[in-house]
Amino acid sequence: MCIRDSYYVLVILMAGVIDDFQDALNEIMRAVNLPVSVVIVKVGGNQDENDSHNLMAMSQDSFNKCDRQFVKVLDYEM
Repeated sequence: MCIRDSYYVLVILMAGVIDDFQDALNEIMRAVNLPVSVVIVKVGGNQDENDSHNLMAMSQDSFNKCDRQFVKVLDYEM
Protein backbone atom coordinates (compact mmCIF):
# COMPACT_ATOMS: atom_id res chain seq x y z
CA MET A 1 0.00 0.00 0.00
CA CYS A 2 1.35 3.40 -0.95
CA ILE A 3 1.18 6.20 1.63
CA ARG A 4 -0.66 8.50 -0.78
CA ASP A 5 -3.51 5.97 -0.84
CA SER A 6 -4.02 6.40 2.90
CA TYR A 7 -5.36 9.13 5.11
CA TYR A 8 -4.68 9.39 8.83
CA VAL A 9 -6.30 11.01 11.85
CA LEU A 10 -4.01 12.06 14.69
CA VAL A 11 -5.84 12.13 18.01
CA ILE A 12 -4.06 14.03 20.80
CA LEU A 13 -5.30 13.49 24.35
CA MET A 14 -4.49 16.44 26.62
CA ALA A 15 -4.98 16.66 30.36
CA GLY A 16 -3.37 20.01 31.05
CA VAL A 17 -0.65 22.40 30.04
CA ILE A 18 1.97 21.27 27.51
CA ASP A 19 5.43 21.45 29.05
CA ASP A 20 7.12 21.46 25.64
CA PHE A 21 4.55 23.52 23.73
CA GLN A 22 6.93 24.72 21.00
CA ASP A 23 8.15 21.17 20.32
CA ALA A 24 4.56 19.92 20.09
CA LEU A 25 3.65 22.76 17.72
CA ASN A 26 6.73 22.07 15.56
CA GLU A 27 5.82 18.38 15.24
CA ILE A 28 2.23 19.17 14.26
CA MET A 29 3.47 21.70 11.71
CA ARG A 30 5.74 19.03 10.20
CA ALA A 31 2.60 16.99 9.46
CA VAL A 32 0.80 19.79 7.58
CA ASN A 33 1.73 18.44 4.14
CA LEU A 34 0.95 14.83 5.03
CA PRO A 35 -2.45 13.17 4.53
CA VAL A 36 -3.50 13.73 8.13
CA SER A 37 -6.16 15.48 10.17
CA VAL A 38 -5.75 16.40 13.82
CA VAL A 39 -8.28 16.08 16.64
CA ILE A 40 -7.44 17.26 20.16
CA VAL A 41 -9.42 15.79 23.05
CA LYS A 42 -9.24 17.68 26.34
CA VAL A 43 -9.47 15.13 29.16
CA GLY A 44 -10.34 15.84 32.77
CA GLY A 45 -12.22 18.35 34.81
CA ASN A 46 -9.89 21.36 34.71
CA GLN A 47 -10.50 22.46 31.13
CA ASP A 48 -9.30 26.04 31.71
CA GLU A 49 -5.66 25.06 32.19
CA ASN A 50 -5.13 23.46 28.81
CA ASP A 51 -3.02 24.53 25.82
CA SER A 52 -5.26 22.79 23.29
CA HIS A 53 -6.88 25.93 21.90
CA ASN A 54 -3.48 27.66 21.59
CA LEU A 55 -2.08 24.65 19.75
CA MET A 56 -5.03 24.60 17.37
CA ALA A 57 -5.04 28.36 16.78
CA MET A 58 -1.34 28.48 15.95
CA SER A 59 -1.48 25.65 13.40
CA GLN A 60 -4.97 25.79 11.91
CA ASP A 61 -4.16 28.33 9.15
CA SER A 62 -1.36 26.14 7.82
CA PHE A 63 -3.66 23.12 7.74
CA ASN A 64 -6.31 25.12 5.89
CA LYS A 65 -3.80 26.28 3.26
CA CYS A 66 -2.86 22.66 2.56
CA ASP A 67 -6.48 21.47 2.35
CA ARG A 68 -6.13 19.47 5.56
CA GLN A 69 -8.48 19.45 8.50
CA PHE A 70 -7.45 20.47 11.96
CA VAL A 71 -10.78 19.09 13.00
CA LYS A 72 -11.34 20.65 16.38
CA VAL A 73 -10.87 20.51 20.11
CA LEU A 74 -13.29 18.23 21.92
CA ASP A 75 -14.04 18.21 25.66
CA TYR A 76 -14.22 14.89 27.47
CA GLU A 77 -15.03 14.61 31.15
CA MET A 78 -14.96 11.32 33.02
